[in-house]
Amino acid sequence: MIEKHIILEDIDPVTFYGVNNAHLQMVRSLYPKLRIMARGNVIRVLGDEEVLCHFEDDMERLRQHVLRYNVLTDEDIVNIVKVRVNVSADNSSAIVYSMSGKPIKARSENQQALIDSYMRNDMVFAVGPARTSQ
Repeated sequence: MIEKHIILEDIDPVTFYGVNNAHLQMVRSLYPKLRIMARGNVIRVLGDEEVLCHFEDDMERLRQHVLRYNVLTDEDIVNIVKVRVNVSADNSSAIVYSMSGKPIKARSENQQALIDSYMRNDMVFAVGPARTSQ
């Protein structure tokens, strides 16, 4: 039996563990062969080496998901752990993500042109009233 410590850096443990540790309980149910304990931003795991490697990879993907979208749902956990895919990968045109995890994108061609110009240049000036799309 091997013991590993996983440190959750740069994210809020409450977001990761869920309200009343609901997300942590779901992860425990998805990995019944492991003994998982969490305190603060450290997750301590005991179990078989092969299962621990998969667990460690999944925890890193979950951590990256929380870092990027600032939200974690039960559906995200199941998709990442069971299906082993990165959810919401179709939002490649997103500029940033809101606190609720929704992507913020350009709504018009002109807004997208402004974003593209911003990505190519060091400085960009946008002149005009707010909410104009022309």
